[in-house]
Amino acid sequence: MMCRRRLAVVGLAASLGVVAQAGQDGGGNELDRFMEQVLANRAASAAARLQYVLDETSELRLTGPDATVLWGSRGEYTWYERDGVFVRSPTRLDGVTLSDAERRAYEADWLEREAERARRRRNDRVSPARWSSRSMRDNVRLTIERTWGGGVGDDLLDAIAAQGRGWNDAQAAVVAATDRIVASRGGVMVVGFARTVAEARAGFVLLDEGRLVHDEVAGMLDGVVVHLLAASPAATDVEFRQLVELFDLAVARAVRLSPLDPEVLDRIATTHPERAASLREADRALQALRAMPRGESATGPADPAWDALEPRFVADAFFLDFEFEPGRYYLAGREALDGHEVVRIEYYPEQMFGEDPASGDSPATDGGDGRDRRREQAMDKVSLVTLWVDPVEQQIVRYTFDNLGFDFLPGRWLFRLDDVTASMTMRQPFDGVWLPAQVDVQVSLSLASGRYELRGRRTYSNHRQAESGGRIRSAIPPGR
Repeated sequence: MMCRRRLAVVGLAASLGVVAQAGQDGGGNELDRFMEQVLANRAASAAARLQYVLDETSELRLTGPDATVLWGSRGEYTWYERDGVFVRSPTRLDGVTLSDAERRAYEADWLEREAERARRRRNDRVSPARWSSRSMRDNVRLTIERTWGGGVGDDLLDAIAAQGRGWNDAQAAVVAATDRIVASRGGVMVVGFARTVAEARAGFVLLDEGRLVHDEVAGMLDGVVVHLLAASPAATDVEFRQLVELFDLAVARAVRLSPLDPEVLDRIATTHPERAASLREADRALQALRAMPRGESATGPADPAWDALEPRFVADAFFLDFEFEPGRYYLAGREALDGHEVVRIEYYPEQMFGEDPASGDSPATDGGDGRDRRREQAMDKVSLVTLWVDPVEQQIVRYTFDNLGFDFLPGRWLFRLDDVTASMTMRQPFDGVWLPAQVDVQVSLSLASGRYELRGRRTYSNHRQAESGGRIRSAIPPGR
């Protein structure tokens, strides 16, 4: 594996070295194509994170002139899943071990705050993706091609694009059409069993983010399941377990799927009786869910506002939301990170803060004179994102965000914002699973009295598979 990784790094560096500066011409090149796939993998891998929980240590410290500590806090937490919701449970705060009553009170407050956050997101259903100069149809077409390895017919493309315009969310429209895309591309045996399951699982990610609702996910899964059941006799044991996990996620998140076709289950039983038994057990759990009143899950009452909840440790991995911008990436070299070689790529965003000028917004929307827009565009000009990418896995394993200067900000006579940096480091605790490991944030500010720094760090460890109902166990993913 190490030899394969080194060859991949060297090969990538060699192929990209001659085009490292070609991004300036705005045309396609090897680096653009590589980064387009990396960002597609980054979005797809979010689904896998919904299976895992972890422990968290959170530290925050404010220092003043001469590095004097003015304030600080430290908390230790463990995450677990309860009634389909990821709960942050404190164990020690500022060195003091919490009692059971204090911990339960914190959890209750946490759930209420998270539900309120979900309500706000649900009431403002807007894609988190940044504005793009491409049309919605182009965004949908590119998303389908890089996700599925090819395109679909014009009629289906137009239908998905129309849905994307209605939702202002190309990715949600594509995920919601997974069943139709699979059929258009020739079925599961053509596009791949594992890929189909992974893209169907993405529906739960968008459900947790409030970008799809239960009925939309259920409709998509009903169609996908028909294709997957037909192909399940030829699936590997690992792929079949991934199919069963789809049903487990549906039950945990109160997504009411249609009954499984008994005739199909009978046909599967003739060659794979154990698989048919597992599917019948999953169907019974789905049937029990369908028998419950709307608004309840298999494990207890489900606040509809929690439809938009996602684990904060998943959100941390995506604290910097950026889209693929051709011609804005530059190969900076290769380095060693955590014992293996990666490539370092610099990304100079053009539309991370500022909106697309073609979106039709007028200066009246930002105070009447365009000051906010100019400020956002100035933020883009002084921002730098550095990406460390595993060339074999095509995954971002670390990235940092730096603002290089704030001379354009008003109020320089009162204070000077010297520096804002943030970084995210990922780890691979299990084969093929990338989970957040550490988030660091630093803000430096100069006043007449001196320099002040606010530093925050969240460290995640002891990654393990989640189990509904509050029970947590260590787990080794299938195949290990």
